[in-house]
Amino acid sequence: MDIAALERPHGPGRVWSDSHGERVGAARIAVRVFHLAGGCPVAWTAQSAHLLFNGLWPAYYLLYTHRREAWRSLFGWALVGLVPVVGAIGLLGLYNRLRFASVLATGVEYHQMNPYFVDDFARYGVFNLHYVPKNLFYQYLAYPLPIRPASREGGSLFLLSPVFFAAWWGIWRGRQRWSTSALVGSIGLVAVPILFRTLSCGRPVVLSALAGHATAVGFIKGCWFSL
Repeated sequence: MDIAALERPHGPGRVWSDSHGERVGAARIAVRVFHLAGGCPVAWTAQSAHLLFNGLWPAYYLLYTHRREAWRSLFGWALVGLVPVVGAIGLLGLYNRLRFASVLATGVEYHQMNPYFVDDFARYGVFNLHYVPKNLFYQYLAYPLPIRPASREGGSLFLLSPVFFAAWWGIWRGRQRWSTSALVGSIGLVAVPILFRTLSCGRPVVLSALAGHATAVGFIKGCWFSL
């Protein structure tokens, strides 16, 4: 969803046409209020949905370290922590309702996507098990170099950042520690989407630079932590 779209003029046939002019004022107010909740992780789910998971680790850590407190006290503080999240979700729903006439609509129906994805989108939609094998391949196995058309799909998390190979050794060494499992889980929830969002720029020079930098840094880190 392009939040800034409301601040730009749109011609006929665009998402926000002149025929919807009566909603512009109310929608702009909703956008302003929506941004006031920007401190909440969910406030940016329209741009980076994976950021919603950033709050899971600190929330679990706080509950774990205060586990000896009365359950009513913990439950109360958990509710307080959820207030801004629920409020941000509500404002996001209001924004969608004012702009797309539906709380659940996010504007994907109007998205002008790359022609490369049009056929799959028309056939399978946004979410479909059809995408799983391909996503797993490019997420964990594919190597984008040398640059070729398929390089735009992304590259292996482990091959581009070899330090992640050490995660398996860390899991084995710290298999009795809950913190290790939480850290490794956060990589899958946060780091992987960030990596693929970065590598999806589709520019060969940038892809090469990112892949080379990630590999070099990963190698240096791996050597350092193995000492």
